[in-house]
Amino acid sequence: MLRLSKVNKMKISPKSQEQLQSQVAGFARSQEWPETAHLFTNIAEHAAGPVVDIDTQSSNYNYLSDGPSFPIKITRDDYLAYLRNRGKFELNEVQGRALILEAYAGFADDVQTITTNLPEEHYQAACYLGRGAYSEAYWFEKGGVKYVARIPLAHKRLPKAYSIDQHVVSSLRAENIPGMERIIAASFEDGVTISEFIPGESLYQIDLEVSSQIPLKHMEQLLETVLLAEISEIDIDFNSHNFLYTPKDGFTIIDSAPSNGSGYIPETVHNLRKACDFTDIPEDQMRRIPEIARPVTADYQKAVVLLRKLRDCVDKTAQLAIHEQASARADILSAIDRNIEWLRMHNEPVPPEPKPKRHGWLSRLAGGLTPRSPYQPDK
Repeated sequence: MLRLSKVNKMKISPKSQEQLQSQVAGFARSQEWPETAHLFTNIAEHAAGPVVDIDTQSSNYNYLSDGPSFPIKITRDDYLAYLRNRGKFELNEVQGRALILEAYAGFADDVQTITTNLPEEHYQAACYLGRGAYSEAYWFEKGGVKYVARIPLAHKRLPKAYSIDQHVVSSLRAENIPGMERIIAASFEDGVTISEFIPGESLYQIDLEVSSQIPLKHMEQLLETVLLAEISEIDIDFNSHNFLYTPKDGFTIIDSAPSNGSGYIPETVHNLRKACDFTDIPEDQMRRIPEIARPVTADYQKAVVLLRKLRDCVDKTAQLAIHEQASARADILSAIDRNIEWLRMHNEPVPPEPKPKRHGWLSRLAGGLTPRSPYQPDK
């Protein structure tokens, strides 16, 4: 008698909503902008069930509150084609995003506590840290650890879920880059990202005394971080407020987004130069953000100190000559020199040139002042 062998059918567990949302987000990023905006605006509905419901067609879709309409067409076949092809190359990104979305369940109550108790003027909240062009930040404590919740502001051109995904994907790409912020949880529905609290003061906040004591190794690490970010297809926001510094750990960059990898290394270093010189502040920015004040003499002096340290780092960094950019270092050094001279002309006096490095026991006895403690927000 012929005995039929038993066929063991592999059980396929249904994917969680977070896994489906991560796949839809990856697919959305691969589309043209009107389709991308639609998918992120409706990402919770698209990934609500066991099967992604993504078919959409419209002749007059309007993702802007006051803009023109666009025809869009999104099919499930397009989505499946993405999973079969490009999705395979972005598997680590899709899986990492899903884990970050799943981790949000442990912080949902804390975020709700923050948002339901905000005063009409958000900056008056005890947990308020600050705001940028696209989001506000609040701190909270859980299990003896401080965290930061970043909540995107309403924006007529950018869906909140898209802003969330920008930070999430950037954090995933920066996983192995020291000195970059890590997003540990996020929610498309609540519109929030969670990261561990990073102590320190920004380049804008630190005073002349602290900036004078920044060791060259910290500037070298900062330069290496921005170069690695560019190579890893990460676009850093070079606002001086986004570079936090502590004398113990050096710099940490807290705001970035994915890029398409078409960046130019010398331009990246020029952007870092501009972050070190924060005295050229547009009038509209000073009016819009109360925390920004008009530069004073000490600000010009501090910018000179930072630029001189950056110049020393650039002069030693061979990476700036990659991609056959033989003159890149000379161009950047020249730009820094012009920047320093401009500062000298606009606000004298400036700090003297640093003395030659001393060696031996005499240099150890002549150490700098004890750095002040990093800024910690009041509870």
